Amino acid sequence: MSGLITVESIFTTAETGLATAEAGVATEGTVAATAEAGRASLEAVSMLDVEIFEGVPLWLILLIVSSVIFVVLVILLISWIFHAEKEAKKKVHHAPSTHDVMVELQKELLRSMEATSRQNRLMIWLTILFITVSILGGAVVLNFFQNIKNFSASWIAQFIEYINSLFMQ
Repeated sequence: MSGLITVESIFTTAETGLATAEAGVATEGTVAATAEAGRASLEAVSMLDVEIFEGVPLWLILLIVSSVIFVVLVILLISWIFHAEKEAKKKVHHAPSTHDVMVELQKELLRSMEATSRQNRLMIWLTILFITVSILGGAVVLNFFQNIKNFSASWIAQFIEYINSLFMQ
C-alpha cells in the first residue's frame, strides 16, 4: 500500500500544498502590515516637533513665549499693587472746598479710566496667554494620542502575527 499512488493521496497532498501556500500568503500579508505600520510611525511627525529654527522645536519657542508673557504679567500686577498702596498713603484728610471736591472727582474719574484701560490690556494679554496655552495643551494631547496610536500599532501587528502563528500550528 505504501508504493501505490491513489487519487485520495494526490488530493490530500494537493490540499496540504494549498494550505501551506495560503499560510505563506497570510504571513507575507502580516509582514507587509507590520512594515507599513513601522513606516507610518516613522513618517508621523508631531506638530510640536516641527523645527522653526535649526535645532529649536516649536514647543520650546511656545514655552519661552508663554513664560515671558507670564513673567511680564506678574511684574505688572506687582507694580500696580505697589502703586495703589502709594496712592492710598498720599491721601490726607482735610475739609475740602466744593472746587476741590470737583477736581478730586475728575481726577478719580481719570484714574478710573486709566485703571480700566490697564485692566483691558491685562485681559488682552491674559486672553493671548490662554489661547497660547490652549493651543500648546491641545498639541500636547494630540501628540500624546498620536504616540499611543503609533506605539500600539506595532503591538497589535505583533499580536495578530502571534495569533496567526497559533492557527498555523
